[in-house]
Amino acid sequence: MDITRTAATAALALACCLTPLRAQAQSALTLADGSGTLMLGVMTGGTDRWLDGNDSLIEQKLISVSHKVADNGRTIAVEVRNNSLPDSLRLVWLIGGCDAPEGTETIVPEHCRDNVFNVEGTQVYVYHGRVMRLRMTRAIVPPGSETRICDSRSLGSPSEALNSPKKTDSPVLCGTTSVARGQAVYVCIFKPGRSSDHTYSRLPELFTQNNSEK
Repeated sequence: MDITRTAATAALALACCLTPLRAQAQSALTLADGSGTLMLGVMTGGTDRWLDGNDSLIEQKLISVSHKVADNGRTIAVEVRNNSLPDSLRLVWLIGGCDAPEGTETIVPEHCRDNVFNVEGTQVYVYHGRVMRLRMTRAIVPPGSETRICDSRSLGSPSEALNSPKKTDSPVLCGTTSVARGQAVYVCIFKPGRSSDHTYSRLPELFTQNNSEK
């Protein structure tokens, strides 16, 4: 896997992958071609919100969030570490918007229409696009995640998404997982290819090698 530590890669990560969302007070990590967007949130101790780069939990170093861009922007991996919060911390991850024409600042229903999600353990397959020209985006999610289809029209907070109708013509996939104190979990979205065939057990390697910075 060709991952270089360059200023250009860092700039791409900051410009395209942690973009503040105007409509929904959150941050999204988006594949450069618009074929998948990942949002992260937390639910713990009365906290119920999507994370952004200025979140107090991050600024106070109660949790840390790092990401890596690989395969010329075709892979985005995220590490979320619980530094000092209780073991009851619930990380919420959301994947959708796979039909955006390019990297976008938000998930909108038009970019989620008829996206189809298939979850097999930690592996997620998203089929999207026109019937005769289907494309696929893949994701890796934490083991044991509780997953459900949610409505992309109801993304005001993690709990709103999780309580939204499952029957929708513009679905997103949402999941929750516990993160014990001192532990880290990983989420990855990517376009499949020879150099981007990831497994959950190998995601930590992206954060221990001399790779592109967050």
